[in-house]
Amino acid sequence: MSRQSLTKAHAKITELSWDPTFATPATRFGTDYTFEKAPKKDPLKQIMRSYFPMEEEKDNRVYGAMDGAIRGNMFRQVQQRWLEWQKLFLSIIPFPEISAARAMPMAIDAVPNPEIHNGLAVQMIDEVRHSTIQMNLKKLYMNNYIDPAGFDMTEKAFANNYAGTIGRQFGEGFITGDAITSANIYLTVVAETAFTNTLFVAMPDEAAANGDYLLPTVFHSVQSDESRHISNGYSILLMALADERNRPLLERDLRYAWWNNHCVVDAAIGTFIEYGTKDRRKDRESYAEMWRRWIYDDYYRSYLIPLEKYGLTIPHDLVEEAWKRITDKGYVHEVARFFATGWPVNYWRIDAMTDKDFEWFEHKYPGWYSKYGKWWEEYNRLAYPGRNKPIAFEEVGYQYPHRCWTCMVPALIREDMVVEKVDNQWRTYCSETCYWTDAVAFREEYQGKPPPNMGRLTGFREWETLHHGKDLADIVSDLGYVRDDGKTLVGQPHLDLDDPKKLWTLDDVRGNTFQSPNVLLNQMSDAERDAHIAAYRDGRESNQKNLHGKQFIDCFYDYHKNLSPEEVVWDYDTYTYYGSERFERDLFVDGYVDHAIFQATLLSDFYHNGFGQTDEALALVAKNPGKLTYNHAYDPRHEEAGLEQLRKDADRMNLQGVKLYTAEWHGDSRGYKLDEPWSRRYLEECIKLGIKNIHVHKGPTIRPLDRDAFDVSDVDKVATDYLDLRFVVEHVGLPRLEDFCWIATQESNVYGGLAVALPFIHTRPRYFAQIIGELLYWIGEDKILFGSDYALWTPKWLIEKFVDFQIPEDMQSEYAPITVEQKQKILGLNAAALYDIDVPADLQLAEPAGQEGVEVAAGAREPESVPS
Repeated sequence: MSRQSLTKAHAKITELSWDPTFATPATRFGTDYTFEKAPKKDPLKQIMRSYFPMEEEKDNRVYGAMDGAIRGNMFRQVQQRWLEWQKLFLSIIPFPEISAARAMPMAIDAVPNPEIHNGLAVQMIDEVRHSTIQMNLKKLYMNNYIDPAGFDMTEKAFANNYAGTIGRQFGEGFITGDAITSANIYLTVVAETAFTNTLFVAMPDEAAANGDYLLPTVFHSVQSDESRHISNGYSILLMALADERNRPLLERDLRYAWWNNHCVVDAAIGTFIEYGTKDRRKDRESYAEMWRRWIYDDYYRSYLIPLEKYGLTIPHDLVEEAWKRITDKGYVHEVARFFATGWPVNYWRIDAMTDKDFEWFEHKYPGWYSKYGKWWEEYNRLAYPGRNKPIAFEEVGYQYPHRCWTCMVPALIREDMVVEKVDNQWRTYCSETCYWTDAVAFREEYQGKPPPNMGRLTGFREWETLHHGKDLADIVSDLGYVRDDGKTLVGQPHLDLDDPKKLWTLDDVRGNTFQSPNVLLNQMSDAERDAHIAAYRDGRESNQKNLHGKQFIDCFYDYHKNLSPEEVVWDYDTYTYYGSERFERDLFVDGYVDHAIFQATLLSDFYHNGFGQTDEALALVAKNPGKLTYNHAYDPRHEEAGLEQLRKDADRMNLQGVKLYTAEWHGDSRGYKLDEPWSRRYLEECIKLGIKNIHVHKGPTIRPLDRDAFDVSDVDKVATDYLDLRFVVEHVGLPRLEDFCWIATQESNVYGGLAVALPFIHTRPRYFAQIIGELLYWIGEDKILFGSDYALWTPKWLIEKFVDFQIPEDMQSEYAPITVEQKQKILGLNAAALYDIDVPADLQLAEPAGQEGVEVAAGAREPESVPS
C-alpha cells in the first residue's frame, strides 16, 4: 500500500470513530467499575502499516509448516499417546479463543479510552486468527493420524462431554457478567498473562519431544501475540486502580479469576503434559517445575506482587494454595485418574502408565507410586473387554467424585471439599474459594453494595446430572461416541487397534447404570448426607499428615491380617477406609450386634481429619437410634481450650463415656499420664458433666507410639481418687496383664476390655485361655467387657468363636470352665449395665450384671500442682 493510499484509508476509517458524532452510543455491556474519560490518541495508522503484514507472514509460516509436516511424514513418528490427548485439547482450546474475541467488544464498551479501543480491536482479530489456525491444525491431525475417530467429532463432542463442561464454563467466563471482571481481569490479567506461558510455551516443548512439531509452530505463533494482549490488560488494570471505588472489585475479581484459572488450566494442561507424554527423561521438567518457573516466579513475583505498591491486596494465600495443590496434594494426578476412570465416555483413548512412567513420576513426585501406582496397575489389568466391567464400575478403591459447582472440575482433593445448601439445593465445591465465588462473590450484594452487572452460576451445570440413572451403553450411544461400525466405542483404555477383540463395544459396557453423585446427595437424609460427606472427605492416604499416619494404619493392618481367619481378611485399600454401609452390615446384619459402643480415636498429629471420622460417626448414631452409643475423645494437653471443647462436645453429643489415648502425640509431647494435673482437671470435669465411663487404651504398642506411654500404673492412682468414674482398660493392659489384674482386683471401678486380646482365640487359643482365665480369677465376670476393636476385626467370627470356646481340659485344674452365664455377661450384659441400656426381660439374668453403688474414695485428694 502506498503512503498516499494509506493516508486516505486512515482518513476514511477515522470517520468511523469510537465516539461517532452522528449518534449517541448505547452501553450494551455493563460494568460496576468506574473510569474517568481518558485523553484521545490514535495509533491506528501504525497498526495498519505493520500489524497486518506481520500477521500475514506468521500465517504463511504456520501453513507452510503444516505442508512440511505432511511431506516429512511426521505422523509416522509422532507418539499415539500424545495425539490422543490432542483430541480433547484441540476440541477445547478454540472455544476460549473465540470467546476471547467476543469479549473484546465488551471491554471496548466499558473502557472510555480510544487508544485502548484500538488495541482491543486488534486483539479481537488475533483471537479469531488463533482459533482459525488451531481448527486447521485439528483438521490436519484428523486427515493424517492413524485413528481419526474423535478428531472428526470434536465440536459436537466438546458440547456434550463431561470434560467439555469444564472448558465451556472456563471460556464462558470471558463473556458473561461484569464486562471488566470477565473480559479484562479474568481473561487478560490472569488467563493470558499468567497461564498462557504453560499453555503456549511449555506444552509445545512437550509436543516436540513426542514427535509433534506442528503444535509448537502453531502455538508459538499464537504466543507471539500475547504480549500485546498483556499490555491491554495491564493498561485497563491501571486505569481501574486510578479510582479508589474500584479497589474492592479488583480484589474480589483477582481472587475469583486466579482461582478459577488455576482450577481449570492446571487441571487440563498439567494432565496433557504429564500424562500425554512418552518422554521420560529424568532431566525433563515436571509440570510442577514448569509451574514454579512460568507462573510462580514470572507471573506472581514479577507481575502480581508489584501491584501492591498501588495499595492492592494480592491473593498470596491462593497462589500458595495452588502451588500446594500441585506439589503436595496431587491435583494433576487426581485429574488424570478422573479422566481415565471416565474412558467409556471419552472421544480419545487413554493408555495405562508403564513401569517407565512409574519410575519418572516417583522421581519427580516422591510417593507417587504408593498413592497412584496401584490404581494404574488395575487400569492396565482391566484394559480389555470380556473379563470385567469398565474400571469405573469395578472395586478398585476409587469413588467417582463430586463436581465442583463453580469451576466444574471435580472435588478431587477430597479433604478440601465443601458441601453447602445454596439456592435451595445441596452443592459441592472443590474448595472454600469456589464456594465463596458462588455464595459470596457472585451475589446480589457484595460487601454491602449491589453489583448489578455481576454474573450468576445457574442452570444444569453438572454433566453427571443430565445422565443420572441411564445405562452406560445408552449414554455412549446418545453422545455419538461410536465408531463407523455402529458398535465399537471411540474411547478405549488402551492404544491397541489391531485386534478387534480387544476393542470395547456397546454390548461390553451395557448393564452398568450411571448415577450422579450430586443427584444422590440431594436425595439423602441429613444423617446419610453427613455420613457420606465424612466418608468422601477421609481420602485414605490423603488423610495422612506424615509418615507416622501410614505407620499407624500399617501396624493396625498387620494386626488384622495376622490374627484373623484367612477368609475374613480384607484387602489393604478396603481396610484403610470401609465406609458406613459396610460398618452397618458387619455389625447389625452379619455380626449379631444389638448395640455397639463407638470409640473415637483422633491422632490429630498423624491425620488431617482425625483417624476416626467424628461427623460420620455421629451421623451413624443418628441413623441408628437405640443401636449405637458414641464416646468422643479429649486430650488434656489442650488445657483450658480443650476443657471448653469437652463441655461443648458433652452437650452436643450427649456423652456417657470418653476414649483416651495416653500414648497419642501432641507437638513435642509423646504421651501423658492420667494422674497429671491437667488430666485430673479433665476427669473432674467429666464427673460434673455426668460422663462416667472412661475408656483408656492400655495395650500393645502401635507403631510409632511409645511403649511406656501405654503403661497401666497411672490407672491405679486415678481409680482410687475418682470413684465416681469407671475406668475401662481397653486391651486389658496387654502385655502387662499381671499388672492390670493386680490393680483391677483392688479397684472396684476398674474394668477390662477384651479388644485385641480376643482375636488370639483364633491364632493362639491356649494363650487366650490363659488371658480369660486370669481375668475371671482376678477381677471376676462382672468386670470383663467384649470388644471387637472393629474394624481391626469383625465381630461375627469373634462372637462365634467365643460362644464355642472353652478352657482346655488340661488347663482346667488352674482355670475353671467358662459358664454360659459368664459369656452372656461378657458379651453384652456388663456393658449394658455401665451404659444403662435396656435389656429384654428374656435375656436378663436372675442376678444383674455389673457393679453399682460406687462411692467417692474418702482418701482422694487434689494434688497441690493441679492448675486452678
